[in-house]
Amino acid sequence: MADQHSSHESNTPHGDSLQNQPNTTVSIRTLLEQNNMLRNDNTNLHQQVQHLVLQLNQQQIDSDRRLQETLFNLSESNRMLTIELNQIKKEIFNLTEENNRVTQENTYLKEQIDDLKQENLHLKKQVDDLKQENMSL
Repeated sequence: MADQHSSHESNTPHGDSLQNQPNTTVSIRTLLEQNNMLRNDNTNLHQQVQHLVLQLNQQQIDSDRRLQETLFNLSESNRMLTIELNQIKKEIFNLTEENNRVTQENTYLKEQIDDLKQENLHLKKQVDDLKQENMSL
């Protein structure tokens, strides 16, 4: 059974036993060390990715919360401004009504003044006529 290899031996691509090559042990040790270093690097990178994902998720949660607060505040501001606008519209309507009423009253008073002026002129004429009549007597 000279053809069988021990469980620690393996063949190279050229068919040589690894034990027959001078630097095989050093190369395997170097490859194992590199493999361990890469595995450690991979683990570290995986942990960094997990940390960054957690950070990103927290930032997203914080951003969503701020956006929700902003949306609520804008909605509340909009509601308050709408109420204020409606109050101003009502006040404008009431002032317009009051202005119309005062304008009508002003027109009525002007008509009364004109009537009183006419009456005054008429009374003056009567006084003048009476004076004339008195002078004639």
